[in-house]
Amino acid sequence: MKKQIRFRLLACIILAGMIGLAQSGRVYGQVFVGPTGVDSPWYNALGPALTSYIAGINTAMINYIPSGGGPNGSIAVSAYYGNGCSGGIASLDLQSKIHKQFDYALIGRPSMGKSPDIIIGNNELASNAVYNVAVAYITLAGSNPRIDYFRVIDGGGGTPTIAPAGSTIFGPGFNSNTIHIDVIAEYGNTNTTGLPWCDSFAITCDNGTDVLVYEASLNNPPPSITPAMMHVVASGVADPQPDVAGIQRNVACSTCSPLIDNLALVAFRDNTAQQLYYVEYDFTTNTVSAIRNLSSPGFNVNYPRIDAPDDYNINDPTLPHCVYKVVAEYGTGGSSTWDNMTGTGPGNPDASVMSI
Repeated sequence: MKKQIRFRLLACIILAGMIGLAQSGRVYGQVFVGPTGVDSPWYNALGPALTSYIAGINTAMINYIPSGGGPNGSIAVSAYYGNGCSGGIASLDLQSKIHKQFDYALIGRPSMGKSPDIIIGNNELASNAVYNVAVAYITLAGSNPRIDYFRVIDGGGGTPTIAPAGSTIFGPGFNSNTIHIDVIAEYGNTNTTGLPWCDSFAITCDNGTDVLVYEASLNNPPPSITPAMMHVVASGVADPQPDVAGIQRNVACSTCSPLIDNLALVAFRDNTAQQLYYVEYDFTTNTVSAIRNLSSPGFNVNYPRIDAPDDYNINDPTLPHCVYKVVAEYGTGGSSTWDNMTGTGPGNPDASVMSI
C-alpha cells in the first residue's frame, strides 16, 4: 500500500485480498469464491476530520467469547493513511455492527506517511472487555518508524470506545521505508479467554541497509527502540520492504512434548527489487536462519506479504505441508505466491497467479 490504494494480499486468503479480486474482475489460475454476505459501510473515507480521501488501509481482527454466553464475537480494527489525511484507526464489532473512529488529526499524533500496519490483542487486566491495539507506521515527517497504542473497550454490547495508550518512539538512525508488525497467538495458552492469548508481537523494519526484527509486548510495550536493540536478519539491502509473520513453533519435535519458541518469519526483496527472500529469527534462542531465495531473477518484486498458521502442531517445517505463505506483486500486472513447498528449489512460484 504505497501512495495509492493497494489491497494487502496475504497468504491464507484475507478479506482485503478478496475485495481486490472482486473489484478487478480478472482472476487467473484461481477458483473465484464470491462474497457470502452483504457489504456494510465501516468508516468514512474522509475521516472524522474531513481532510481528504484516504490512500490505503490495513486491518486486523480478534475473536472473543461473550461473558453472557452465545456464539463467539469478533472485533475488527483498521488503520488508514495518506493522500493528505493524517491517518487514524477504526474499530467494528462484527456482531453488533457498532463502530468507532479515531482520526489522528483530532488527537495531535504525527501524520502517517506510509506503511501502516495494525494488530489487536488481549489486555491482561480485562481480557474479555478491553483489547490492546498497536498501529505501526512511518511518520510523514522524518521517515521514522513509530508504534502507537490504543485501548478498544468492547464487551460485546453497548458502544465501543477507543482511547490512546502511549507510543513506542524509534530513535535516530533508522531512516526507514517500511515497518510491519504481527501478533503472536499462543495456541497452547487458552486458560484466560478460552481462545489463544495474544500479547507478544513481532516487529520488522529496515534502516536503509538492513532488515531488522524485534519482539515486544502489547501489555508492556517499550517506550523506545533504537537500532542497536533490534536483530539484523539481512544486510546490504536498500528498501527491502520487509513483512513479518509472528508465530510459535514446537522446536522439540512434532510428536513429543512441546518446547515452544517465538519466531519471526520475514519476507523481503533485494537491492534490485528482482529477488524475493525468506528468513526466520528465533526470539527465544536469538538465532537467525539461512536466507532462502524464493523467486527467479528478472522479475520485479514489490510489496511482499507473509502469513503463517499459529498452531504449532502444524507449522513444523519438517512436516510435508505449507508452514508459511508469501505473496507479492511479481512481474508486470500480476501477483504470485510462494511457500516452503514450491517445487524442488528457488525460482518456483506456486501455480496460482492473481492478476489485478
